[in-house]
Amino acid sequence: MQLSPKTQPLATSFQVTIGHFYTLFCKITFYAMVMVMVMVMVMVMVMVMVMVMLR
Repeated sequence: MQLSPKTQPLATSFQVTIGHFYTLFCKITFYAMVMVMVMVMVMVMVMVMVMVMLR
């Protein structure tokens, strides 16, 4: 959707800001999911090691 900046400068800048926020939100959500998965994997590994040591 291409808007000429002379007719609607506010709408264009608003769309650009929304796009930047959306990209940032996607990146933050992706990184949060990756970090949660890594933490779960580490916790599972620690639990397995503790069970092996206690056995």
